Amino acid sequence: MMKEETARKIEALREKVGNGLFSKRDCEGIVSISTLRKYNLIESVEEEVERREYSLDELIEEINEMIGEDCYGMDGEFINENGRIFYIRKEWGYKFKA
Repeated sequence: MMKEETARKIEALREKVGNGLFSKRDCEGIVSISTLRKYNLIESVEEEVERREYSLDELIEEINEMIGEDCYGMDGEFINENGRIFYIRKEWGYKFKA
């Protein structure tokens, strides 16, 4: 059985993050990830956090800027979706189960 204080802290975190993606850092000072897992309240998810469409010319420019250098700062990927080019960045985090 969950203690009243634990339930209060979990509700405080729910109010803070809502239905969105949250990280371990968001929980600091409120409740631990292990407590949330213990009560089977969360799931680990990968969620798209950035999506930007590029024209072919913009993609070529982006690639040309990288030639001869590393791609530091790029932690996503480019995809072709029905002939449209997108830069997608995803992050792993937690969400409360519905």
